[in-house]
Amino acid sequence: MEYIDTQVAPAIANPGTVVVAGLVAGDSNCAISQIERGNILHRLEKKLAQKRRQKDIVGHLAFEGFVGRTRSVGSGSTGSLSYALTPSQMAKAKKFKAQFALVVVVNEVNIWCDVGESCSHHEEPIYDKKGNEVGCRHWTEYTTTSRAHRSMNANYLLYDLSTGKKVWACSSKHCETNSRSACSEFGYPPPPPHPAPPSAADVMDNMSNSVVRKFPRANAKY
Repeated sequence: MEYIDTQVAPAIANPGTVVVAGLVAGDSNCAISQIERGNILHRLEKKLAQKRRQKDIVGHLAFEGFVGRTRSVGSGSTGSLSYALTPSQMAKAKKFKAQFALVVVVNEVNIWCDVGESCSHHEEPIYDKKGNEVGCRHWTEYTTTSRAHRSMNANYLLYDLSTGKKVWACSSKHCETNSRSACSEFGYPPPPPHPAPPSAADVMDNMSNSVVRKFPRANAKY
């Protein structure tokens, strides 16, 4: 956890007070497709609803239906909700039924591929027809693995809708890998084609789990 306004912590715990407002990129290099964006936010909403024990979480689709879609790339300072909303959207947001808006800001996305080699040594007893062990077969298995990685870094920012002021912030980062292997007993085989990297939604699933565990609670001491 990076920051919290202790005066708002009890209010955050009330039903129906938090809306998941959207996901924006810190810069154009971190842009997320609309499909992935929707998947990330839907999963986050579900986690928050479970964390809050059935208390209402207003989804991003309801918020966007009221004020319009948030910026795809943030603008200005993250200290204000205007980082994610245009001036006209800010005016509409003050009239929204929720009290706090949660915005996800993706600061870094890295995708890369590499190849690794490993080997393992094995042995297997050899038996004659009578079941007696008469020897042992030894061999080495050589493995070549092609890997595709995606790492991400994001901030989860909570704003007071009436003022646009940031009242809580938490950051998270995570990396996941997809791999594909080829094996041989006769030396290292050529690397197989690289798989697709993990999706942004799958990587951020882990990040959202971490953040939701730290989400403000009314009875917590700060």
